[in-house]
Amino acid sequence: RRVLREGQRRPGAGTHQIETKTTTPKSNDGPVVTYRAGQNFSKMPGDRHTLDENASKTEPAKLLAVFVVDTDEKELTTPYRK
Repeated sequence: RRVLREGQRRPGAGTHQIETKTTTPKSNDGPVVTYRAGQNFSKMPGDRHTLDENASKTEPAKLLAVFVVDTDEKELTTPYRK
């Protein structure tokens, strides 16, 4: 389980396609949701990402993430501090 202590934000929008097994992300103050192979989810610019967890204790999860950001953007992940 990877709990992000301070959380992180990304400057652009992102879409995530789950390729194998399951993954459990949490964004902003929303619920923890488990996504399975074939499902996808999106994140908007500035969303706070606070949890990244493989839902399986024995099998690795694999996902494809595509982010759309301004070409001048240098920092693709920034810490979020309350």
